[in-house]
Amino acid sequence: MNTQTLLNNVATGTIKVLQDRTQDMGINWNKVGEFNNFDELIGLLVEAYPFEELDWDDVFDFLNQEYIEVDTDDIDEIQIVDNAIYEHYRDITMLEYCENLIYDKTTGNYLWGFSNTGWLRIDGAIDLETMTVGYFNSNNGEYRPVFSLDDYDVDLIDNLMNDCELSVDCKYEVNRVNCYWRD
Repeated sequence: MNTQTLLNNVATGTIKVLQDRTQDMGINWNKVGEFNNFDELIGLLVEAYPFEELDWDDVFDFLNQEYIEVDTDDIDEIQIVDNAIYEHYRDITMLEYCENLIYDKTTGNYLWGFSNTGWLRIDGAIDLETMTVGYFNSNNGEYRPVFSLDDYDVDLIDNLMNDCELSVDCKYEVNRVNCYWRD
C-alpha cells in the first residue's frame, strides 16, 4: 500500500470489504451479485446455494418468499433484495476477520486487529472505542480511521464481544490519528 493511500484514508483490502458491507446491508451480509433476468437469478442462486443440488421447489420457494433458510456453519439465509442476492453470515464469522485483540495502554480500551492485506501481520483494526475501521501500524501503534460502522454493525460487534471470550494478544500505546474521512 502506498503512503498516499494511507494519508487519504482510502479503503483497500479487508477494510474496503467491511466498508462496502456496512454501507450496504451490514458486515454479516455478502452480496453475491445482481441479476437482470431469470437466467442470471438462477446462476447467482446456484452460486450462493451451499448444497450440491438446487431443485425447482427451492427456486419456487425462493421466488415466493424472497429468502431461503440455509443450515450451514457459515450461512443461515440467502435473500433477494431489489435485484440482488445476498448471503447472511452467522454473527460468529466476524471472528475470521478479526484475529487479534489489542489492548490500548493509553485509554484502557481495545481494538480488534486483523490482516487487511492478507499478510501475516496486523495492519487493520476495528476501534472498539470509536467503532471505526481503519489502518493499524503494528510497528508504532498508530491507528488511522477510514470509516464509521453503521449502527446495526456496532450492535453486532457489541453482542459478539459480550458473547465470546477473547484474550489480549498484544498491548500498544495506540496513537489515534485524528483524520477526517468520508463515509
